[in-house]
Amino acid sequence: AADRLQFAPAEPLATGATYHAALATDAASAQQVALVEPLSFDIFVAGDLQVGQVFPADGALEVESNAVITVIFNRPIVPLMIVEDQAGLPQPLEISPPLAGYGEWLNTSVYVFHPDEALLSSTAYTARVDAGLTDTIGSQLLTPYEWQFTTTAPGISSFGIEQPVGAANPEDNYTDVRLESSFYINFRQPMNQSSVAEALSLYSQQGEAVPVDLIWEYPTRVVITPTQYLALGTDYTLMLTENARSDTGGTLAEGLRWNFRTVMLPAVLGTYPADGTTQSYYSSRFAIEFVSPMKLDTIKDRVIISPEIDTEIEWYYSDWNWSADFYGLKPSTAYTVQILPGMEDIYGNAITAGTTVRFTTAAREPSAYLDLPYAPVIYRVDGPQKFYANYVNVNTVDFGLYELPVTTFAGFSSGTYSRWDYIPPEGNWVNQWHQVNAGKLNERTRVGIPLETASGDPLSPGFYFLTIDSPQVSHNGTFLDTRLLVVAEANLTFKTTQTEALMWLTDLENGAPLNGVSLIVYDSNFQQVGQGATNSDGLLSLDLPLLDDIYAGRYVMTNEGEPFAFAIDNWGSGVSPYDFGIWSNYYTLPNQPTAYVYTDRPLYRPGQPVSFKGIVRLNDDLDYSLPPWESVEVTIDSYDETVYQETLSLSEFGSFDGELLLDDQAALGYYSIQVRSLWDAEDEDIGGVGFSVAEYRKPEFQVTTAAEPIDVLAGQDFTVDVTAEYYAGGGVA
Repeated sequence: AADRLQFAPAEPLATGATYHAALATDAASAQQVALVEPLSFDIFVAGDLQVGQVFPADGALEVESNAVITVIFNRPIVPLMIVEDQAGLPQPLEISPPLAGYGEWLNTSVYVFHPDEALLSSTAYTARVDAGLTDTIGSQLLTPYEWQFTTTAPGISSFGIEQPVGAANPEDNYTDVRLESSFYINFRQPMNQSSVAEALSLYSQQGEAVPVDLIWEYPTRVVITPTQYLALGTDYTLMLTENARSDTGGTLAEGLRWNFRTVMLPAVLGTYPADGTTQSYYSSRFAIEFVSPMKLDTIKDRVIISPEIDTEIEWYYSDWNWSADFYGLKPSTAYTVQILPGMEDIYGNAITAGTTVRFTTAAREPSAYLDLPYAPVIYRVDGPQKFYANYVNVNTVDFGLYELPVTTFAGFSSGTYSRWDYIPPEGNWVNQWHQVNAGKLNERTRVGIPLETASGDPLSPGFYFLTIDSPQVSHNGTFLDTRLLVVAEANLTFKTTQTEALMWLTDLENGAPLNGVSLIVYDSNFQQVGQGATNSDGLLSLDLPLLDDIYAGRYVMTNEGEPFAFAIDNWGSGVSPYDFGIWSNYYTLPNQPTAYVYTDRPLYRPGQPVSFKGIVRLNDDLDYSLPPWESVEVTIDSYDETVYQETLSLSEFGSFDGELLLDDQAALGYYSIQVRSLWDAEDEDIGGVGFSVAEYRKPEFQVTTAAEPIDVLAGQDFTVDVTAEYYAGGGVA
């Protein structure tokens, strides 16, 4: 054709070479119109056929016996066809020592050989592809390709004590092994069972062989059970020599020699408290620790304690440290404990000698505290007003009572202020009491003291701060213990949402509702946010401003001149939804915007576009509505760098979308997309999503695991087989 130029080289192109072709602007059309710009391009000539990669790799060691052998060529060798039609295709691989098996072409350039049986252990294999193999365009493999790999030797992956108390890979010279113990060995390869039986021995330090039964739970796991109990306090050796062979013939690279000692004859190892000691601090616990596992029933009646324990003793036995203990020792008491002979271990061996221990318990630690609920305590103005305290081993106790401003009381209740370092102003003092402890040593005293002013008058309605101190008890705060008190004339129930409040005011004497009482609601800063009067049912419902902080509290109090009552929205001890088994969430703001954001995929390369989309809705307790504004701000951050920031318009459906084109040199790692509302001064985040940027490549191999057995108990051994295979075929060496 007149518009086509064809060039035919006079000689064959060189294999693997690159040629550059150019057409200058001197070239012109038949109408003498020259090229506007020169044209150039490269021509790449296919190279010789080569082996690109092999598995196992050349020189690979510790190749698993179930490996397949894979050859990957740099160009197609065969046409693509199903396995059933591959009978006439070339079989290019030779293996020495010879392996029976079959080969297949996974695709046009990947050949895989599957041995019929496992590879021989500890064997060096040579694989070869002869020269002359031809690809689909006629190129040949000019030189033979040969490589070697060596299979793994059989080995022990783990060993341990199977029953009754398991231990995995115990250290050498392990002690306190139970007499009825069985043992296990896990191998890395299926083993020849008869060779393992010949190579295995269990013998005492004196050289006496212990007969054992071998149970093969799997081809790679054997359980070794002595046919008779081991001897007490005896050193043993469990040995497996290197002569043990795998199913494929290789011998162990390293054998096993493990020394252990069995449990001793029963004896008392020690007691707590120890003989001849005085406790440094009081504990009512007495314990006997033994050198071997014991029968608890043989212990209980062989311990005589003087003076006697005046309560019924409940013994507890620990299999962990072979100890028996009980609680019941009195403070400041000298005890003599006789441990009589006859206590038996779990094998029926008895302790033949008795033991006597003498010790003295310590006095109780000095303590004093207010015996009142920790939450604010409410008293009726005309009801009983008394507080209680509990103390022991102190000489004197001092109490103080102070008035509290409502703001301070609210701050203590909400946790805004700490009452442990609070120093009451002198002008708030109401009364104080000084008590001399008339109790005996270690005798706990509980006292009740009337709440009243220094002149003996009942407390007026309001807020109070009660303290206790003792010179004999150290503490870090201003006072040893404190409580918040409320003296009220009415009871106030207070329930809130983020925008509403419901109050119920009743008489503390008879529970009748109080009508027409003015109530004021305050925020966490004690600023008034609502006010109203109760109806005939004592109820008041108010709409409140939306909370800026969903964790901030609210308070309600009767107005000045009304019957005094006070409540906080977090009071609810004993009547919270949790107490009735009801799930609740108090911290979801109503009518708040939420952006649901997603990307077209989770992973990108540098230079690729990231497409994202979002939908914005107002969520009022799962009642969704469109937002009242028209745009949102979207930012995309990589570490501490903002790589995208745009204001995007919302559609009529409240949706938005955008795209970020990643730079060719974009930082790798995690990126976050954040969406902010622009409807108020807060500009709060309302949603987001993340994605990753990586120089990733498609996976070349996969790893699978299989556990046996599937269901196991805590402390039980199990076997996990891990297989790694290339997607192109063949195991990962």
